[in-house]
Amino acid sequence: MKNKEIISYTESLPGPAKTEFENLWMAISSLIPEAEELICYGLPTLRLRKKNVIHAGAWKNHIALYPGAAAVKKFSDHPDCSDHSKGSIRFTYGSEKLIPLALQLVEFRVREIAG
Repeated sequence: MKNKEIISYTESLPGPAKTEFENLWMAISSLIPEAEELICYGLPTLRLRKKNVIHAGAWKNHIALYPGAAAVKKFSDHPDCSDHSKGSIRFTYGSEKLIPLALQLVEFRVREIAG
């Protein structure tokens, strides 16, 4: 984590949520180290070439990823994607599916942004 606002966001999370969010953020940000880290829409965000790659947020009962509607649509039939809406995919705490699917979503978004 490079961004002070994201560090503050993470530090404000309760125990297990903090650990899971830190692990998630380190995994996805390591895929694209050149990406800008910022808070956008109140959520930690990775931005590449002035385009948002993914937003992530920790909530009371879940972690949510916001990769954009096209990515959610593409992955909505993925076996690890059981709880989603038009723009988000949600994972309960302790889900072993979170990081592997998050990495796939980020890779998809990077390819999408590259055109």
